Amino acid sequence: MAIQNTVNEQMPKEPTPKDELLTKEDLELKKLALEIKDLERPFWKRPSYVLAALPTLLAIVALIVGSINGFFSAQLTKLENQKHDLEAQIKEFESTKNSLISQNDQLRQELTTKQERLRHIKEILTKVQDTAKMMENIVEKGRTQDNGGIDFSRLKEADPFKIFLIKTLQPNLHKLLDEMAAATEDKNKQD
Repeated sequence: MAIQNTVNEQMPKEPTPKDELLTKEDLELKKLALEIKDLERPFWKRPSYVLAALPTLLAIVALIVGSINGFFSAQLTKLENQKHDLEAQIKEFESTKNSLISQNDQLRQELTTKQERLRHIKEILTKVQDTAKMMENIVEKGRTQDNGGIDFSRLKEADPFKIFLIKTLQPNLHKLLDEMAAATEDKNKQD
């Protein structure tokens, strides 16, 4: 307090026209007096403390008002509903994924089966073509009157499947051979 009294005594109360030109020392004394006066005020009346505490106070007030109005419980309920919806979507996507995997496996299995059938059909076709060639040779080389034009004695070493085809196709053999010859001629003409 003694310092303040000294400072107050040295400072003029109201500036007069002749005091307008204060010296540097007078301005420093005036500044020092204002700082001392500011420091003597209680901390809650200082603007720096109030400005620092204001956002914290506003946040606390907002939390209290939000909890009283049920804002947070509504948001929590909304988030729980969204979580439930997402879980349902995940289950749906997983079931769709499993269904697609099952369909994919089934299609692969069908593809494998059909490839196996195609391979088997190609084998049969190869045997039929071989048999047709063999039948052509037999028809050309071994005609006899008693077996409808085919000498089955020459087929002893042949594949049983080929023999079956020859016996089955014998009534229409000449017609089939003529059609095969015509198809071969057409193919040769195209090439």
